[in-house]
Formats: sequence, structure tokens, C-alpha cells
Amino acid sequence: MEATKKPVILFLMMQNPDIDHLVPIAVLLAETKKYTIKILTHKNHVNFQEDERIKYLKENYGIKVKAISDYYPISSKIPWLLYKWRSYWGIKCKNTKPLMVFGINIKSVMFPKFHIFRISRYFVDNILRLWLGGKKWGVDVMRNEAPSVVVIDHAFSTEWISSFINQVKIHGIPTISFPHSSFMFTHLDVLHTEKNKDIVPDHTETSFPWDYVVVESKFRVELLNKLGVDLSKMYPIGCIRYTRWWEDKLLDVYHNQHFDYKGNKPVVLFLASGANITLEEEINKLLDLMIEYSDKLKFIVKVHPRRSRTEQFKKLSKYGVSIVGEGLSSSCLINFSDYILVTASSIINSALIKKKRIIDVKFTMDNNTTFSKYGVIKAVESIDELKSVLNKIVSSDWTHTVDNKCIAAYLRECVHGMNEDEDKMIGQSLDFFSKILSVKSSPNIQYKIKSDREVLLKNLMAIK
Repeated sequence: MEATKKPVILFLMMQNPDIDHLVPIAVLLAETKKYTIKILTHKNHVNFQEDERIKYLKENYGIKVKAISDYYPISSKIPWLLYKWRSYWGIKCKNTKPLMVFGINIKSVMFPKFHIFRISRYFVDNILRLWLGGKKWGVDVMRNEAPSVVVIDHAFSTEWISSFINQVKIHGIPTISFPHSSFMFTHLDVLHTEKNKDIVPDHTETSFPWDYVVVESKFRVELLNKLGVDLSKMYPIGCIRYTRWWEDKLLDVYHNQHFDYKGNKPVVLFLASGANITLEEEINKLLDLMIEYSDKLKFIVKVHPRRSRTEQFKKLSKYGVSIVGEGLSSSCLINFSDYILVTASSIINSALIKKKRIIDVKFTMDNNTTFSKYGVIKAVESIDELKSVLNKIVSSDWTHTVDNKCIAAYLRECVHGMNEDEDKMIGQSLDFFSKILSVKSSPNIQYKIKSDREVLLKNLMAIK
């Protein structure tokens, strides 16, 4: 008798944050041995063949990883190189702090790089549409990969995948979209800062066509709803990435990673955020303070994977401050560090789970973070207050006090989708996939999914 064919769960991954959040889900599903897990990479911003987490998937679970570009109609590096050129100017513009006058960013009018970006975006995007707009390659992906479910992060359906996604929709294959982190702000004003514009509902059925949109907090729900995502699509589960289960797995994933420091000074890790959500003057004060204390403390700066500010941090190197990019994982550095400085990075969740000593350098931002609202860590309101804390660290006199009830409430309501217990959240995730895969054989399951979603969403939105 022929063995029953396992359902195929196909993950689409593009860059580091996708890997961060989707790999834990892939591992969770692979461990059940009920599914065939496949990964297609696209718009490869990272070297997927060398990423430790991808290697872990391949070596431990036999998961196949390949580039969706293998299916593209013309095997050419030219469109990709053009896109990299477009991205280069886009990043330069994004990392330029705006100068707003009467609601207009004057720099975007005066600085040539903004005009270069607009021109490059127009021409490159049209080239991509001509190159990847055909139907055949999407049909080929569908036929060869034969997915039962497609999983992606909270991403738009762009030219790089749209031909395939169109076929997925035609064949009625369910799609699930997961967040790559927990939303870090208690308000939506951050979008004004990052994008220099009012919130536009640009998450349409065409640009954001996912059937199920997983959310972890009330703040994420409010954000996505403002951006145009209907509440009926949202399904509260939480971030599997931020669990003790996954942190234990990462010890195996990164067992070969070590930070090379043999000194005896206390180690302070700064988890940097994007330039657009921090105050440049205050960040420079923080960097100057690192220089001032570099003979007493060992500082490490971990740059953001998508918003690198390596140039800004270069001046620190000659004072013994280590600037770390993608060569070492945040997990490895958090494990190694004695103290952690944070602005608005969701990696704080990992540090909280590991019970690390964390300091919120609140004075470097004018945004309100979720962890600040819940009072989970020590917040310093000025550079002088931080200096006082560093003095106490140097003299081993700083008392790190935490409120475990605050931390538990924060993780439950902002990270774990109202799940009190991470085992319950993991079980809920597995049940979610099982139900979605059963819809075709049992139509009543769709009603159960809808009913579960409504209860979970109601509980999430009831948070004050």
C-alpha cells in the first residue's frame, strides 16, 4: 500500500528578519514529522547557504532550500544588480533624518540622492515587471513544489514572487503571514517618523493577499488595521521566536559562535536600532559615553540587520569598542554580555527570557515603547542618569531589580498573543496549521478557525 503523502508547507524567505521568525516555526512543524517542509528564498539579501539557522534545518531535518530565481524566465544577474543599485539609494534616503517644514521633508526636495532614488525606482521597477510579469514561471513553481500551505512574513507580494502567488490563489492554497518580531510601540506615530507621511491603507488584497495574518499583540492589530488589513484575517498566536524552547534550540544552532574577548572588564552590549527612530544628538552622546568608559567597560555594538549604521559607529573602534554585524548572532552576544543597553529592538524579548540585566536608554528616543509602558526594565531618562548607572556597574554596586509580574504581563500581552504559557502557544500554533490543512476535507473546520479567531482577538483587544 502506498504511504500517505505528507502535506507540503512551503516557506518564502527573503532576509534576516524572515529567517529569525520563520525558522522556529519550520523547526516546530518539522519536529512533528507530519509535514514536508520546503523553503524558497527570494530577493536574497543574505547568504542562505551559509546562515547557521538554515544549515541547522538542512542538517537536522533534511529540509530543502532553494532560490525561487531558479524558476525565473531569464537567468540573468543584470536585473538583480539593478535592484541592488536601487536599494542602495533607497537605504541612503531612509537613513537620512528628515527635516520637516509644513509637512514636507525639505531634504527630499533639496538632496540629489532622493531624486536619484526616485528615478532608479521608476526604471528598475518597470524592468522587473517586464522580466518577472509572465505567468509560466509561477506555474512551474506551483507544479514542482506542490505546496499545501504557503508561509511568509508580513511582506507585500512583489514582482519577485507575485507570479507564483497568483497561482497559489488560483489553486485555493491557503497562505499564512507571520510577523518577524513583536511590534515595539504603543502608538502608530512611529510611522510618521519612519516614512515621513500619514498612515496610508496600502495593505490591499493585491499587495497583501494573505488569507491568515498572525498577530502577537493589540498594538500589531491596530497597526495592521490602520494599514488596511481586515480584522477578519487576523489570528492571534504570538511569536514562537521568543520562547525558552527556541532559545534552547539556538544554543545548538550557534554552538560554534563565540565572541573573542579574554579581558576581565564587565561586558556591555548595545543593541542598536534604526537611525529613523532614534534621536541622533542623543545617540552621539551615548557613543561619546562609551568612549569615556571604554577603559573600564567592554562595549559591544550590535548593528541592526536591516538598518546598519556602521559608519556612525566607526569612531568607536579605535577605543576598543567592538562593532558587530551579521558575523555573530544577537543570541550569542546576549549570552556573552553582562549588561545590555536597548532602544527599541524586539530582541529585548530574548534578553528578558534569558533574565539578562537590561537598561532602556530611553533618552535616545521620543517614541513610547511597549516594554517601557509595562515597566519591565530600568529606564534611564538622561545621559547623566546612564552615567550614574555605569559608575555603579564599574564599582559592582548596581542593583538590578525586576518585577516578574510586569515581565510576565508584557510577554503575555505584547509577545505571546495572550498565552500565559509558552507551551500553550506552541500547541496553539500546531493546532492552527492542522486545522488549516483540514479545511478542504472538513468544511466545518473553517467555522472552528473563525470561532477561535474571534475569541482570541476579543481577549487581545480587551487589554487596557
